[in-house]
Amino acid sequence: MSSVKQSLMSINRNRNVLLCLLIIIVVLFLVPFIGLGEYLTTFLILFLTFLTMAELWNFLAGYCGLFSLGQGAYVGLAGYMLGVLTDFGWQVHLAIITAGIVSAIFAAVVSKPLFRIKGVYFSIGTLALTEMLRIFFTSWRPPWASPVTWGGAGIPIKAATYISRMEIYYLALIIALLAIFSIKIILNSKLGLNIIAICDDEDAALSCGIPTYRYKLYSFVICCFFTGLAGATFYLYQGYIEPQSGFGIAWTLIPLMATIIGGLRSIEGPVVGAIIVTILYLQLVRFMGLSLIVQGIIVLIIVFVAPRGLKGIFKTIAEHTAKSK
Repeated sequence: MSSVKQSLMSINRNRNVLLCLLIIIVVLFLVPFIGLGEYLTTFLILFLTFLTMAELWNFLAGYCGLFSLGQGAYVGLAGYMLGVLTDFGWQVHLAIITAGIVSAIFAAVVSKPLFRIKGVYFSIGTLALTEMLRIFFTSWRPPWASPVTWGGAGIPIKAATYISRMEIYYLALIIALLAIFSIKIILNSKLGLNIIAICDDEDAALSCGIPTYRYKLYSFVICCFFTGLAGATFYLYQGYIEPQSGFGIAWTLIPLMATIIGGLRSIEGPVVGAIIVTILYLQLVRFMGLSLIVQGIIVLIIVFVAPRGLKGIFKTIAEHTAKSK
């Protein structure tokens, strides 16, 4: 009887979670119709972008064991692709999708050498790749470039002049939902089970006949595709991209910080983390150096005080409450 009761409670809990998710999604789609101020619009676009990045990094690091510090490579690459394609007259939505595909193809190409190195060396390799791209785009000036653009000056995103903030908001929302649902579907599939097995013990997974390289490649490419979509949408909102921001360290710290604050290996954790990171970003954006210092300090505090993040704290409180009853 107890097992039946637990099963019924689990079903009811899942139904409640699903109902809450549906309500949140409906509210997010209806929010623009009530009229948003400039600050709230900015907050929501940034939150959705940071949420997408955090969920993807959480999937890579928490479930795949790939501690990438170079997601900025795919953000910047997609941002530049968006700028170039819309400059040549491409329709903005098609340009964003193409930018994501280019990021995914680039990830597939660089995965071969990156996956040969493991642990901290993999993290350093991804960070070095981002820096290489930053240096390349800082010095490169294509034949069609005007005298005042490209190089260190960056390029304008022309599509930003004719697309509304609400369109960008819906783009960011759809990309975030697609990324989260894709991760959820993958984790509940055979691919997800194999990925987690590889993360827990790659040598054991390989000895069981699991093609570790192929599954890591699938995960990495999917994440970089959505990272590219999020990056292109962000720079569509910004209206301008230059190497220092497109390939900056902020794109390493933001998803890492949101995931660590919320809790690794959970879908809900990065949501809470992304809210906190967005608030901090908007409050400290005028003091960029100070912002990075504050974020670094917060990450260190969370790592030492609550290694499982806020989700771990809430879980511990719930367990103590249940025991006291």
